[in-house]
Amino acid sequence: MADAGEVMAGPIGREIFGTAQILFLVFIMGSHILTFSIMMNTVTSHGTCTIVFGVVGLIVCLVFTMPRTLHRVSYMAIVSFMSIVAAVMITMVGVGVERPGNGKVDVTVQTNFSSAFLAVTNIIFAYAGKSLNFCSLLWVKFGLCAGEPPPSNPGSTAGSPLPDLPDLLLSWCWCA
Repeated sequence: MADAGEVMAGPIGREIFGTAQILFLVFIMGSHILTFSIMMNTVTSHGTCTIVFGVVGLIVCLVFTMPRTLHRVSYMAIVSFMSIVAAVMITMVGVGVERPGNGKVDVTVQTNFSSAFLAVTNIIFAYAGKSLNFCSLLWVKFGLCAGEPPPSNPGSTAGSPLPDLPDLLLSWCWCA
């Protein structure tokens, strides 16, 4: 992001965008650790202190992010894909069983600011990883990730954000 800021606004843009990117990633990491703590509290019926679960979540996140290379990212992507599919299936079954609102769906609803803000931030955090596309594109073009050579098929990685664009736009229009 800092490089994009430098192209748009020179050295000052590089510093502003770089600082914003670091802050954004720190808050994303905090969100992951908080979500882990809430999940563990729910699963264990508050079996221990939330701070302990936060520290455990921090250690888990630290261990899985320690290798700073893209060498095994495809294996992590498979696990990530399977966990997302499992979460979606569990949610679909849960909603099907519970039938909230007796199956009635309203196209528009009256809402307050906090609910609308939460809906928008859910969309933003769901696609938070897209801000790291600059890193993957630089890796493809220059092999800038821990001395690894760039892949032999750069078009697939360079084009990977394109299929997500309609999904982003539909999600935004649906929830806005």
